[in-house]
Amino acid sequence: MNTMLMTNAMHLRPLCPRAERRPLLPRTTLLCTNITAPCRASSSGSINLRRKAGPGLCAYAAKEDRQSAAGPPHDGPPGPDSPGDDASPTTSAAASTTADSALTAPPPLLSPSVLVSEVMSGQLLANAKRVFPKVPWGPSQLAQVMGWSAALAVLSATTAATTPQASALLASDEIRSAAVRHLGLETLCCCLAVAVLFMGLRRSKPRSAGLFKYDMDPKLALAVAALAAVSYPLADPVLHSIWSDVEKATGLSAYIPDPGVGLVTQLRGCVEAGDGLSIAMHLAASCVVGPLWEETFWRGFFLASMTRVLPLPGCVALSSLSFAALHLGPGNLLPIAALSAACDALYLRTGSLAAPLAFHAGWNAYQLAGILLVGKDSFV
Repeated sequence: MNTMLMTNAMHLRPLCPRAERRPLLPRTTLLCTNITAPCRASSSGSINLRRKAGPGLCAYAAKEDRQSAAGPPHDGPPGPDSPGDDASPTTSAAASTTADSALTAPPPLLSPSVLVSEVMSGQLLANAKRVFPKVPWGPSQLAQVMGWSAALAVLSATTAATTPQASALLASDEIRSAAVRHLGLETLCCCLAVAVLFMGLRRSKPRSAGLFKYDMDPKLALAVAALAAVSYPLADPVLHSIWSDVEKATGLSAYIPDPGVGLVTQLRGCVEAGDGLSIAMHLAASCVVGPLWEETFWRGFFLASMTRVLPLPGCVALSSLSFAALHLGPGNLLPIAALSAACDALYLRTGSLAAPLAFHAGWNAYQLAGILLVGKDSFV
């Protein structure tokens, strides 16, 4: 039968000129001899000839067209990706799009439950990498700003200690003058930090890049409070006692200065003299002005600069150890490093300096409350 069909087809003249110019694909076969309609190109690129040759042959041609549109036949038992299953290519594409969206979508805003979940799962810094903005300044600006800040810090400390006004104030009222000097030095450092950052970074426009922000929403405030409630007692007295024993066992305690002993003495003098104004100035210096410039400079600039050259865990390690070394005191290294790491993680995860600033200010208030209310003899 096939031989007869092909023989009859060889004597036919196609009615469509395109059929003469375009070669037929191997799949195309003339199935009947009574061609009454012009030809058209099917979606697969082959020539589909419409004819009146009886229902059997035309049904065969229609079936062949459907198989061509559906693709090659599927061998073996139907699977989840086979055409006969409920899962269609559209469903698979939608599932793939949903998975990609889940990977690229920003993580949820930090709240107490989100903080606990990310800490327990180890995803805190991974999510921080997805939300922390790109730093627009480079290593040369980092070196420039650090050099300026060191020079201005030495100059300001020397000038404040040797001015006649400072000497006269110290001689007249030791308690009040100590409070004024404490607040004045913190204010001076704050102004110098802002000036140095402005001079070094003004061309980089860091605010436009999303840096040096101070946003705080209620959920973030609750997360900071929850972290403080757990970490403050852990840092002092637990970590402070452990590290103090290590220093005594190794003989390092004799070589470590105690920069906080002066503040403890001054606060006790204020309590004995009933000088509430001096206490208020110490509180403002330690809980407002000091944390403001330290977090702005250290976390906002130094830690952010490290993200250009180091992975986030390395940034946290370098920043926290350096910050603890600058606040070195008896038993201070381990607890200050742990608290600094918490501040680093808060800033990297939220992109806002308000979170580490509130955490830092709360820690200083916690220490001052221990000195003033409980009689604590050290400022960690």
